[in-house]
Amino acid sequence: MASALAISDLKGVLEKLSNGQDVVYLGVEALDVTEEIATEMDLPTGIYVTESVINSPAYNAGIQNEDVITKIADIEIKNNKNLKNTLESYKVGDIVSVEMMRKGKDGYKTIEFDVTLGVQ
Repeated sequence: MASALAISDLKGVLEKLSNGQDVVYLGVEALDVTEEIATEMDLPTGIYVTESVINSPAYNAGIQNEDVITKIADIEIKNNKNLKNTLESYKVGDIVSVEMMRKGKDGYKTIEFDVTLGVQ
């Protein structure tokens, strides 16, 4: 798998780094779940967590691989770019409510975690 980022996608991160500010870290690797993918794979829309990085803020809060993140605070998370942009509005140490869908024996159920954002 290869990925590319446009310089405009990194503008917020570069600005923070050049001003000596920390970049907020959630600690998940995730794939976008579009409407098409959601229908085809029977998943909720949002971002599908492929890895909750060990000892990251997400991992320590209880977010697991295969969860689908759907909201942070009251902001709908539709893709990784949306997640990155949402996280840029917070500071390291802020506590955010992360809503997700977790698959159980009866299908996906909504769960919520409070995550204290860190720095990588």
